[in-house]
Amino acid sequence: MLKGPLLMAIGPGLLAILITWILGKFKLPVYVRIIPGILALFGAFYIAYNGYVNIRGFEGGAHLFLAFFLFMFATIALLMGINHRKIEEVVDDYKEGELHEKS
Repeated sequence: MLKGPLLMAIGPGLLAILITWILGKFKLPVYVRIIPGILALFGAFYIAYNGYVNIRGFEGGAHLFLAFFLFMFATIALLMGINHRKIEEVVDDYKEGELHEKS
């Protein structure tokens, strides 16, 4: 039952994550990197609203599941956009500390 909505959410969710990752590689500002995550969140809220208000019933429930999974992907993309430089700094600090311990 959950396979269909999950598979439908993988496409736009992975697209949002991929675009966020690419924008992070270009070292763009945070407000640019979080745009794909915010757009995916808006899409998830719109699908949930449309499924609950307009469609209703079992098909509306399927739209709510789809919105839930898309919301999870959007949250990951948003967190990647916000924390991208901090993660790189932690990795660099770890590598520097590891190099100093060997010498």
